[in-house]
Amino acid sequence: MKNKKIKTCLTIAGSDNSGGAGLQADLKVFSLLGVFGFSAITSITVQNSKGVKASIPVSPNILESQINAIFEDFKINAIKIGMLQTKENVEVLLNIFKNYRPKNIVLDTVLKSSSGKYLLDKNAIESFKKLIKFTAIITPNTEEAKVLTGIEISSLDDMKFACEKLLKLGAKVVYLKGGHMDFKETIVDIFFDGSKMIEVKYEKLPVKENIHGTGCVLSSAIASFLAKGENLENACLKGRMFLQNQIRNAIKLGSRYLYMPLTQQ
Repeated sequence: MKNKKIKTCLTIAGSDNSGGAGLQADLKVFSLLGVFGFSAITSITVQNSKGVKASIPVSPNILESQINAIFEDFKINAIKIGMLQTKENVEVLLNIFKNYRPKNIVLDTVLKSSSGKYLLDKNAIESFKKLIKFTAIITPNTEEAKVLTGIEISSLDDMKFACEKLLKLGAKVVYLKGGHMDFKETIVDIFFDGSKMIEVKYEKLPVKENIHGTGCVLSSAIASFLAKGENLENACLKGRMFLQNQIRNAIKLGSRYLYMPLTQQ
């Protein structure tokens, strides 16, 4: 018997063999938040707590086949997009979304890793901007927003201006993350839907090391809440709260990064 109450999310993202980010983290978040997760792998990465050592994209034909296999058999309530790596993979999504027109697409604008390695080929940026038009929300950090808009972001006013520029790329909502900014005790993210601009403030937690996978966890949490029927504003606020709880309980694994436990708090 089919369970009509089960909501579903598809993550289209790279594989993180260390388990802290990528589709491994996405699937853990989906499960924690009560949605059933599907996945399509875009790239196989080689990484640990020290950083990304290598990344090997899947062929566009394989990526297309993975996604088509999901769409032809299951109802998808939300989609989270992470690392795509190549222009060819971006163009696969453009073609698929033109065909299926899915709703509730959360695009995590994965351009570079925390260790500085590019995770989207530079020749894919313009195609990537076209992909934004299909999304409900994009979740860039300030460094990614700079790449997409050309704006130098060094203040809260810069963040707000960048949100206006990003929204013109076609998303319904921009959620700009301020974690890379030099905020002291309170970090500020910006939610902007074209008419409402909200400063989302939260405590800067006293962690001395970088935490692996925060962008992946936030975007997959937002997708989970959208799948469960929340509107975009509530999905962002609840997703941010979920991430904050995971950061608060981050644990030491390996030699460089902290990892979120991804357990119910």
